[in-house]
Amino acid sequence: MGYQVVEAVTTEYRTKRGIVYNAELLTLDENRLGDRIVMLTKTVSEALRTASSTAGQFRALTVVHDARTTVLAKQEAKTAGGADAADEQKTKDGDAFHRFSAFANDRRVTAARPRIR
Repeated sequence: MGYQVVEAVTTEYRTKRGIVYNAELLTLDENRLGDRIVMLTKTVSEALRTASSTAGQFRALTVVHDARTTVLAKQEAKTAGGADAADEQKTKDGDAFHRFSAFANDRRVTAARPRIR
C-alpha cells in the first residue's frame, strides 16, 4: 500500500492519529497542514532527512482498520483493477519485469525478497 493509518500512544499515554509512509515516516493529524506541504514539495528521502526523530516518544503504534480506511481501500481496488484481474500470459524470451515503487528505498523490495507475497 505504501502508507498505513495509525494510532500512536505517546509516553504520556496520549493517543494521536496519523499516517506512516513506507514504514518509516510518521505524520500526525495535528501537524497535517505543515506535513502535507513537506510531502508535496520534497521527495520522501528529503522529508526523511529533515524529519525529527521520534525515538523514545511513543509506546506503541497500531494500524487502524476502521470503516474509513476499509471503504477507501475497497474503492481504490475497484477503480485500479489488480494484477489478479489481468489475463494470464506465458513469458517469452527477452521479457523484462520491473517493480515500481513510490519510494527509492522501499523496504519491501530486497535482493532476498524481490516481490510482495
